Amino acid sequence: MRLLTTIKHPRLRISIFLHQNCFSVKTEDQLYQEIIFFREGELANLEEFVDLLQRTGYADQAERRLAAMHQSRTDVLNLSDNAGNTIQDLEII
Repeated sequence: MRLLTTIKHPRLRISIFLHQNCFSVKTEDQLYQEIIFFREGELANLEEFVDLLQRTGYADQAERRLAAMHQSRTDVLNLSDNAGNTIQDLEII
């Protein structure tokens, strides 16, 4: 994968890649990341891709999805079984 560009954002790291004529966008926020791949031919060029990301409010949407990932992780870490054991006390098989 070849890094083509990054999109400036105050909180997120947004990177656009090209691999075998297919674009992808990777968004990172501390412990969390998402990668969205696009098929060959779905996007004409890098400029169109960046424009679409900006016009559709991609960064705001991605920020909400990453916040939901954080909440899911927090929920898992706070799980307990009926005996009061936390997730750290449970044996995973």
